[in-house]
Amino acid sequence: MKQGIDIQQLAAEISRQAETKRDFLADSRKVYMSPQDNNLEVDLTEAGSDLQRIENFPVTDHAHGQIAAWAKIPKPYYDRMPADLKAVNVNHWLKNEPGNRMIRTLDGKCRAFMSDSYRPLDNIDLAKAVLPVLAEQSDMRVESCQITDTRMYIKALFPSIQGDLDPAVGDIVQAGLVIQNSEVGAGAFKIDPFVLKLFCLNGMTTNIGQSRRHVGKRQGEEDNAEEFYRDETKQAADHAFWMKVEDTVRATVTQVSFDKIVQKMIDTKAVELGDPIAVVESTVKRFNLTEGEGTGILEHLVRGGDLTGFGLLNAVTRYSQDIDDYDRASDLERIGGSIIELPQTAWSDLGAISEAA
Repeated sequence: MKQGIDIQQLAAEISRQAETKRDFLADSRKVYMSPQDNNLEVDLTEAGSDLQRIENFPVTDHAHGQIAAWAKIPKPYYDRMPADLKAVNVNHWLKNEPGNRMIRTLDGKCRAFMSDSYRPLDNIDLAKAVLPVLAEQSDMRVESCQITDTRMYIKALFPSIQGDLDPAVGDIVQAGLVIQNSEVGAGAFKIDPFVLKLFCLNGMTTNIGQSRRHVGKRQGEEDNAEEFYRDETKQAADHAFWMKVEDTVRATVTQVSFDKIVQKMIDTKAVELGDPIAVVESTVKRFNLTEGEGTGILEHLVRGGDLTGFGLLNAVTRYSQDIDDYDRASDLERIGGSIIELPQTAWSDLGAISEAA
């Protein structure tokens, strides 16, 4: 499992961000990209007033990607364009395809450029909903947390819920769950089961869980930019949703559900792989991995000496610990979970000699 920060550090950072972040709904015609520095300038002229206030926000890499997608500019070309040409292109579409955009800022930077139908699930609300529920479990242990530029993670273990992958040698795994959220549209909110192998501390996130996309009622129809605040109606809707989240947290990890995951892991031991190079090449293609990631996975597969589906699973999750980027490491833990869900036909595509029964 990739290590991040502890729960106290997470709580402090969530609180800090809640105090400093600001959201705006802006008519795209009131938004301008500066050609000097690629910053977004937002015109906050109030309706019926001669007063004008311009706010300037440096744009994060993630928000640049969203701007490129909205303007239908291929990202590789967008990244190559000189600043003045990029500004001309973006500003043309800002003025000629009018519509409200949600601009999410943090620490004075534009971190998201999104549709006005975006429905924020803020990290502070998530923490308030789930942390007390996790604390209800007497043996719960928050193993790793992180807030990156695009996502928040809480990875918790329940040591009393265990399984044995090989009773002959005692290959014990513990149950847990991963809570993942993005305030900037980098993936849906998720609550998924998590598995930790005690022998090697490899972590694996399964694809069985709850997923809710950030879409909902439009936040406003004003022509001028305005700072966005939560209203009572939104709070009431959120309260009902967070109650469902609490129930989902309670129901995600049980001994019965965990035993099913453990059995799927055991089943991968019956999958015999062919040429490890060909298998990893196919894995890279299937899961859109990079060439470097494929090389790292192959090294762990060969070093582990287990040329089965189980060995491939372990190679992927072990390689995740080598990745500095917490987001990418967590993605690889989730890919490990996808491997145990592969149908028999997919194993053939990966180059397996024999498949699980």
